Amino acid sequence: MDLKPIKSAQPSTFQNDRVSALLSDFLSRRSERTRVAYGGDLAAFAASTGQPSPLAAICFLLSLPAGEANGAVLRYRSEMIAAGLSSATVNRRLAAVRSVVKLARTLGLVSWSIEISGESARAYRDTSGPGRSGILRILSFLQARAAEAPDKTVQEQSGNCFQTETENQPEYPLPEESLETVNQSGDCLPVKTAETEKQTGNCFQAVPENQGNGLVFTDQVRIKARRDLAVFRLLLDVGLRRGEIASLYLEDVDMETGKISVLGKGRTGNEPLTLPEETKTALRIWIQVRGEAPGPLFPNFDRAGKGSGKPLTGAGIYALVRGLGKQVGIKTRPHGVRHTAITEALELSGGNYRAAQKFSRHADPRTLLRYDDNREDLGGKIAQTVAASFRP
Repeated sequence: MDLKPIKSAQPSTFQNDRVSALLSDFLSRRSERTRVAYGGDLAAFAASTGQPSPLAAICFLLSLPAGEANGAVLRYRSEMIAAGLSSATVNRRLAAVRSVVKLARTLGLVSWSIEISGESARAYRDTSGPGRSGILRILSFLQARAAEAPDKTVQEQSGNCFQTETENQPEYPLPEESLETVNQSGDCLPVKTAETEKQTGNCFQAVPENQGNGLVFTDQVRIKARRDLAVFRLLLDVGLRRGEIASLYLEDVDMETGKISVLGKGRTGNEPLTLPEETKTALRIWIQVRGEAPGPLFPNFDRAGKGSGKPLTGAGIYALVRGLGKQVGIKTRPHGVRHTAITEALELSGGNYRAAQKFSRHADPRTLLRYDDNREDLGGKIAQTVAASFRP
């Protein structure tokens, strides 16, 4: 079916003003991450309806009768499904539109609501993550790179030779056969030839030296590894989400009390979480080289200097973990590390849902049932029992 954007008359200035105030109030009550996500969802709705902006799209939607408005949202859902978007994305985008209309109805702008339901989302297909063995391999890799104290702190570096951290660039070099390509893109991690050192200019040392069975890493690599180890420890030991880590500032860490103040998913205020000794050690070592200057707890190391000092983003953390997985020969992502941590929490607590929920901070305790079912593979065990009962 050919789906074409719906055209409408230009809404009045009065309506524009009221809807603008509506959107402002709707977004102001959310956390920064949620505001960004909803902003993107409303922009997608605007594109679908052929409107130049989210404001114009909501003005257009609210100007329609109830049946036409629901028809427009139904077509929007059909477009997203036809485009192959995941159920989670479809449902989130629909929820954004429904929530705006619900607020508009509460404020008396319309008398109807959006009745179009979302797609049936599948439960977590895999909540195991990289598993214990994969986690231990990543930890060993990072600890080896972070060993030995660097001579300089982040503030004392005479230049940046770290790559820009984006989702499209790996945090760590790819396997050896790909080193040449990585070097050309500006990665100043240990490389094979002195020619790259000349190209990058501001690296302390581009060429590692063989000593015994290992490599001598540059100060930059050690500093970066210490940051990454602290990030990884927060993903694993405390079960933080990558967005929660990206929003941390130095003042959120209290080493004296052993607490870290985290802005949780869907929350508007920070909550204190207890840090295990291993996490405190990783953070203490990182902060020693980071310095005590106020600002993001985990800055972005940008070799061009354009993003240096800004927070390491969620996309950067995704690339960081993905790159670590490639280094040790596994496929993983930040949420996979969190999955492993939650599964391990259930395992070590003997399936204590209440304790595991305090750790995972899931709003709905039923979410943990999926983790526990996958952990024990109850369906698989019953299948074995049923099959055994029918043996000839």
